[in-house]
Amino acid sequence: MARGWVMWMVFVWLAAAAYPAGAVPSLQIYIRGATYDAATETWVIQSLEYDLWVVGANQDIHDVKAAFAAPTDEDGSIQVTWLKGETQWSGYLDDGSSVSRGPDDSDRLTEGANGGDHTADAYFFKDDGQPAMGDGGLVPPHGVFPTSYYEYYIGDFGTGEEVLNYIPGDEEGGKASGEIKKFHVLVTGYSWVDIVAYDHVVKSKNKIHSFFTPFSHDGGSGGVPVPEPVSLVLMGLGLSVGAAVVRRRR
Repeated sequence: MARGWVMWMVFVWLAAAAYPAGAVPSLQIYIRGATYDAATETWVIQSLEYDLWVVGANQDIHDVKAAFAAPTDEDGSIQVTWLKGETQWSGYLDDGSSVSRGPDDSDRLTEGANGGDHTADAYFFKDDGQPAMGDGGLVPPHGVFPTSYYEYYIGDFGTGEEVLNYIPGDEEGGKASGEIKKFHVLVTGYSWVDIVAYDHVVKSKNKIHSFFTPFSHDGGSGGVPVPEPVSLVLMGLGLSVGAAVVRRRR
């Protein structure tokens, strides 16, 4: 009985800590044209071409990336075109040059030779692995990782815009200060692509705290996604929401 009470108190504490004032999640993924499935708390879209919104809120969020997970036994590419937002940083190649992205800039994310690892200025491809976050922890596997994935750099999010909570429900339309970055995504060759966005805020004494959006699964094979239990808990706490179609079960 005592153990159950402690677990319940921990759950309540996590919910209170994770849900920001103003009822807008700190980090959301939203896909225009997707349908929100209330039973699974998931955005549903049966397409491999769509507009992806990454929404930061409530505080400055640093070094945000999107990981596009893909099947290890398929060859393909992902075209990412910036529609809104910008970033400037040193790049993954670390060759002393500056990398800038903004509206109308486009990157074709490709695998290396024979499907091997590959690094470019704005992204890298890992043949089989699991993304790392700013605090050194790994993005949880969620039945997706380890697998092939692209890590694409999106950059910092500020608080200079008014953003909304796009999750339907009692808090839908809640407002906060934040920033939206928008991208057009076109997947070629892969039968599915999972997306998760992540990285960190800087707390007192320069302590880094990372967080991530629940996973999405975008594809054309139909069906209603069934999120992993941890994803459902995170989405229920209001940390973030993913866009999903046909979650791959391993």
